[in-house]
Amino acid sequence: MNRTTRTLHKWLGIATGFVFLGWLVSGIVMELPYGVRSAYSGPYGTADWGGVVVSPAEAALAATDGRATTVDQVELRRIGERFVYRVVAGEVTRLIDASTSELVTVDRETAVTLARTEFDAGAEIAEVRLMEDREPSYAYGPLPAWRVDWVDGRGSVSYVSVGDGSILRADHVTRTRAAIESLHTFAFLDALRVGETRQPILIAASIVSLVTVATGYLLTILLSAWYRRRRGARG
Repeated sequence: MNRTTRTLHKWLGIATGFVFLGWLVSGIVMELPYGVRSAYSGPYGTADWGGVVVSPAEAALAATDGRATTVDQVELRRIGERFVYRVVAGEVTRLIDASTSELVTVDRETAVTLARTEFDAGAEIAEVRLMEDREPSYAYGPLPAWRVDWVDGRGSVSYVSVGDGSILRADHVTRTRAAIESLHTFAFLDALRVGETRQPILIAASIVSLVTVATGYLLTILLSAWYRRRRGARG
């Protein structure tokens, strides 16, 4: 019993040790400051506020098709040279033109324009494509989104949301960091497309960890002087 328990604890400990090491290291990495991911906020030229004729209430009605829906947020922002309202209602985010109340869609041309405003304006673009599924360097941004690949030697990519025009940047450094962080949140399982098997995998990992802890306590008891004396007295 003693040898079997020790062997079981040894190999379970080695397996779970790597998991906990990755979890601790990735947690530390997550606390490091970010300096490259941001939404575009300028600089812009002089603003012509005279074009803003739609009120926030009108924008909210336009975004919800006139329904009495609870609106969580209405924000006036600038995309290129036009002003739009960003309206958030539950899980739906829409852009409404601040001068016409029309729904604004971030098409390919608009996405490229936005990506250039927060990147080197003269940079060469390698590829632009519409992205429907997530990838490790864009694990939490809104979908669908335009992916703009730059030719800069750093593997830089700009992700422009179709829904609200927000921009996220990634390069070799941020992708490496995202991969490390995924160990902490187990987001790497999504990249492996485990789907509905994610929960059973996490439950199995938890059970293995519990068994490791339990066998550790059991070994402590079996190897203790108190247990040996008690066993000797019985023998």
